Amino acid sequence: AFMPYGGIKMAQQAASTYGYEVNEKYDKIFNEYHKEMFGEGQVWYNMKRDYSDIKSNLDSKVIPGNEDIYVIPIPQDEFNYRN
Repeated sequence: AFMPYGGIKMAQQAASTYGYEVNEKYDKIFNEYHKEMFGEGQVWYNMKRDYSDIKSNLDSKVIPGNEDIYVIPIPQDEFNYRN
């Protein structure tokens, strides 16, 4: 199965666990994927799936990706409406 950005990160982690490295050409391929999908909303879902760090161009800082950043809580009104 082809998993655009999430796939390469998982492959790199698995490879490093067993003492291997992923070929550099795959990094280039996925970098091109990011360029091609920019502005189409696809990169966001890949970043969310991986909990990728967010690079802020405005403040020149990196926001660590985690569940607090990517997961939007369900408002309490939604739970009240269901009851």
